[in-house]
Amino acid sequence: MKNYFNFSLSGNKLFPYWVVMLLTIACLGVFMVVNFGFKSIDYQHTNPQEFLILIPVLLIFYFIMFAISFYIYKLYIEHIVYKEHQFVFNGTLGQFIVTLLLGMLLSVITLGIYIPWFVRKMEQFFVNNSSFRHESLEFKGKGGELLLIFLFTLLLPYVFIGIFTGVFTIANQFNDTPLLSGLIQIMTTVILIPFYYFLYKWMVNIKYKDYIIVWKTDTWNACVRILGQVLLIIVTFGIYSPLAYLRLYKYFVERTVATSPDKTKKFGYDLEPGDDFLYIWGQILLTIITIGIYYPWATCNIMQRVLSKSYSEDITETETATL
Repeated sequence: MKNYFNFSLSGNKLFPYWVVMLLTIACLGVFMVVNFGFKSIDYQHTNPQEFLILIPVLLIFYFIMFAISFYIYKLYIEHIVYKEHQFVFNGTLGQFIVTLLLGMLLSVITLGIYIPWFVRKMEQFFVNNSSFRHESLEFKGKGGELLLIFLFTLLLPYVFIGIFTGVFTIANQFNDTPLLSGLIQIMTTVILIPFYYFLYKWMVNIKYKDYIIVWKTDTWNACVRILGQVLLIIVTFGIYSPLAYLRLYKYFVERTVATSPDKTKKFGYDLEPGDDFLYIWGQILLTIITIGIYYPWATCNIMQRVLSKSYSEDITETETATL
């Protein structure tokens, strides 16, 4: 039996946070134009007195943006519905700010080495402070595992691209040719696919009661699937994007399992390619026509449509073995 999720957040509840975010960005924009004009900031020649004004303004701006992001995530989590019960989020803004600032500080001090553990701390904050029917969730990913993902699927490939670019540039007598730019863009797109795959697979490692929720995917097939959807987005100039994301969502959701000692659940999504594609594009166009004002309703409507067609169901040992 399929048990469907739902999403109960309305655009009306999200709209005030969206307005505050837009007003904050607008105020910062006005401040920058009044004090610096439309030119970029020259940090070497900027008057020190201007920095005395700029630094507290930026700190206030980022604090407001972080606070808004926190409350938006809280709203998202608390309006996910499953079996007529909503998730609960117990984290506080103070805990979030402390975790964020401490992680940023340690990342700077360690020259970026701490970033994987910082990401883990943020993931833990949102997962471990969430609960369903009075039972807390627990994130099980390790910082060391994420460090290896960063090293082998992001840092080393970029080192390779840097070497390739240097050799190609020297061979062409330091001319920045369109061929080089095209090759770099293609290579960057391709190397980011394994990185995002392993990153999200690392993130889907959650314990609930005696269940462990993970992806059961084949790396090669998954990366090829992602590459195919990315290529379709490129050749259609982005028009295909909504359906690409939904197809990837369906692919990975159907390979997500929750396993306990005596039971296994799998997840799924009832994709309706044509209807879903037109619905999401309709929401996007309404957002564009209203100059972004409709964005909160578009977001909530899309999430409600996607989650209301997402489900979990119990499967047998035979079905588990085929995953």
